Amino acid sequence: MSWTQLNGTELHLTTIAAKAGHIWATSGNGNIYRNINGRWAQVEGQLKSIDVGDDGEVWGANFQFNIYRWDHMGNKWHQVDGQLKQVSVQNRNNVWGCNQNDDIYRWDGKWHHIEGKLKHVSVGPTGEVWGVNANDDIYKYNGGNSWTQIPGKLKQISVGNGGVWGVNASDDIYKWNGSGWEHIQGKLSYISIHHNNHVHGVNSSGGIYRLKTNEVNWVQIPGELNCVAARNGQVFGANHHKKIYRWDGHQWHEFAGEAEQLDVNGSGSVWAVNQLNIWKFSRKHQQWKKIEGQLKQVSCSGKDHVWGVNQNDDIYRWERKAHKWVHVEGKLKHVSVGHDGAVWGVNSNDDIFRWNGGNSWTNIPGKLKQISVGDNDSVVGVNANDDVFRWNGSGWTQVPGKLRYVSVDADNSLWGANAGHNIYRA
Repeated sequence: MSWTQLNGTELHLTTIAAKAGHIWATSGNGNIYRNINGRWAQVEGQLKSIDVGDDGEVWGANFQFNIYRWDHMGNKWHQVDGQLKQVSVQNRNNVWGCNQNDDIYRWDGKWHHIEGKLKHVSVGPTGEVWGVNANDDIYKYNGGNSWTQIPGKLKQISVGNGGVWGVNASDDIYKWNGSGWEHIQGKLSYISIHHNNHVHGVNSSGGIYRLKTNEVNWVQIPGELNCVAARNGQVFGANHHKKIYRWDGHQWHEFAGEAEQLDVNGSGSVWAVNQLNIWKFSRKHQQWKKIEGQLKQVSCSGKDHVWGVNQNDDIYRWERKAHKWVHVEGKLKHVSVGHDGAVWGVNSNDDIFRWNGGNSWTNIPGKLKQISVGDNDSVVGVNANDDVFRWNGSGWTQVPGKLRYVSVDADNSLWGANAGHNIYRA
């Protein structure tokens, strides 16, 4: 278990929210940022507190205690009635918050006052609620207006599928083990957890960190898919009938078109192949456009990172400005590109290769039949036995589960489909 520093220290972030592939943050002066394909992009507005739910719902509160909800389609903020200094989101129908008097409120379409006093509250993916008060005392919500005090002291807390994590007044990090607090190495002033392998935080200097751990907790998602692709919270899949589906955080919706295999980039554009024909769906224009060439598999991550392989295992890279495919030396049956431009692939012998630039590849020890790259530090794949492996920087670490196809998102979360077409997320 170790922390990896991410780019963005110069932004001086003070809060971060990372769930279901979405990463949002705010700085000390109220600037709002969203991480797309590994790069921080400033978003209009000013907020002091921000959180994102499992369904991608984003809420925040500004320095005047006004509450805002992000409109993904309109790319703008809508003000919500009420006043809060801090918000926490499970989904669009369950939002919690504390006001300037430490009064507690829950939103289900309107605000309901909850008895008690907290300076910070957190609601998890299952609706479990924890909080801390002005004295850094820790409380767990029992329902109704009942709270149970938990031993320990924390100044900020986060609840996720991976449990409950928090930081104290000395910026020490703790994880709840069911009966007490386990100290975790490192120093953070603010922490956000989705699963045990999706922990993000910022320190007092604005440094941004992501925890790397081999703990994986798979949750089965309803539906059947042959392949699945996840980038920045955008999740698409195709089933064995070539039907395409999009996940909205709660359920699958059938999507226009047909695909044998597909991928999605951080902005929501989808690339797909069907009978070797290449298609790109523009989120802006809401339609499919046929792209010249023929491929059996495609990978995309951002407008300038699109790769693919054809039926002869020849490798191609898309030049967006020239609007053409450029041949890259080598032979691969499957290729994947991360948001940082890192490219990995596997050949017909299940040998693994990492691209060095130009026409140069490095053979990586191990055997995989399919691979997915979030970035050069986040690489996951499956072998001929459907065993799942994660790259640890020097070798492969097996993680629990059996999958025939896997996809790793920007926040290190995993999606996959097994031999029975069952869908899993971790």
